[in-house]
Amino acid sequence: MELATKQQLGYIVLQLDKMKSDYEWVKTLFNNTPKNNDKYPDVKCNYQRMILMDRLGMMSTKQADYIIKAYSGYEKGYSKLTARNIILQVIN
Repeated sequence: MELATKQQLGYIVLQLDKMKSDYEWVKTLFNNTPKNNDKYPDVKCNYQRMILMDRLGMMSTKQADYIIKAYSGYEKGYSKLTARNIILQVIN
């Protein structure tokens, strides 16, 4: 299994960040992600996106590709619900 690239993960996290006000589960996801940790200790900065990228790091390239296609809306046949389930499965 090939792991998702940093570019894929960055794009997914950026899309999730844009959806915080639209979806309660995304808002909860960000609320449960700390702003700092041992890897990103600077308390003056908000590293939630980076930490979320790290948490999604075990996602495969196929899973990431599916999520990107589902949330971009350019291709038919990709479900946002399935994409959400993939994200929550990888996080937990």
